[in-house]
Amino acid sequence: MSAPIREEWTRRSTEPPRREDLQRLGNELRQTHGSDYLAKVLDEKDGLGSAAKHAVVETIRNRAEIEYFRERYRGFYLIAVLCSQEERWKRIREEYVTKGLDQQDFFSDDARDYIQEEEYGQQVALCVDEADLVISNETSFESSLAARPAMAEKLAPYIKLLTGEDTSLPPETDEICMTIAYAQARRSFCLKRHVGAVITNDEGNIIATGFNENPVTMSPCYIEFRYCYKEAMMSRQLKGTRCPDCQTELPELQEPFRCSSCSSNLKLLYFPDKGMRWCTALHAEERALINAAGREIVGGTLYTTTFPCFNCARQISQAGIKRVFYVEAYPQLDVLPFLKRNKVEVSPFEGIKASVFDRLYSSFRSQMEQKYRLGGP
Repeated sequence: MSAPIREEWTRRSTEPPRREDLQRLGNELRQTHGSDYLAKVLDEKDGLGSAAKHAVVETIRNRAEIEYFRERYRGFYLIAVLCSQEERWKRIREEYVTKGLDQQDFFSDDARDYIQEEEYGQQVALCVDEADLVISNETSFESSLAARPAMAEKLAPYIKLLTGEDTSLPPETDEICMTIAYAQARRSFCLKRHVGAVITNDEGNIIATGFNENPVTMSPCYIEFRYCYKEAMMSRQLKGTRCPDCQTELPELQEPFRCSSCSSNLKLLYFPDKGMRWCTALHAEERALINAAGREIVGGTLYTTTFPCFNCARQISQAGIKRVFYVEAYPQLDVLPFLKRNKVEVSPFEGIKASVFDRLYSSFRSQMEQKYRLGGP
């Protein structure tokens, strides 16, 4: 997906592009021609539909690109390959240093990938949320030559499942629990994000579930207020103030909370907690812990579709949860050390996600029945 961006860059400049340059140019092309522009260009240029039995498109960064391929190709599956920021910096450090950049530049580039409010921007977190399969790329190898066969071995059974070559692969317990967490997320009517959580005991039995929503004494925000209360409070706080970067007076703003003059991210500058202090909803993890209602969850596992915030992390630690599985492109870095300090094992989820769970695993039972029925197959 970066090929059309790089081609456009070479038409404009003879200098080698930085990651930031490609990010900004990609945003510009989407804003000018439509958020699915890069997908259309790549599809038309390479003829993905007729080029081969299977085709792989990499570096998808916007949900509109996913929607384009899903509408055009019935057999399209989205695979998210995740790796922690710390490990990625180790692998890419030399590339940054040779361009005169440092770790702070890398952090800034990562933050730019995370800006999900811009329709035409880098929506990595939202794309991960849309993924059908999540793969961890955390293991460190001496070289890419060693890493490739290990990744190929990990992917092989999933690829056979996705392509229909082998549908006898049974679902794992983690996949089942995360699928239930995503089903719980559907109960949320939050105007911003839908999050689900599942808690199992140390034997793997499901004890409680939860989703993000206002307390039972309130209606969802779209009924209670007719708008997002948190967003309204942030807008009121900014009205009449000035942009700290260019000093432009700020009118009453809404998402994506950017200065009209210099495009500074005002939410990041003024509300590093993303305005969560004004959110009226219980978080999914918080509701699941409450719903456990004293049942034994010490030593248990929590599955959540989004990485826990600091407040939920405190409650998770207090409850005695020992493992947390999450689906998130960039987990909150200040929360990770807190959970580890409290001896909570934190792991990115790996496996088939809820979006295609039933489609891929529905034939497993019938195959087992045919294989092991009395009288033989």
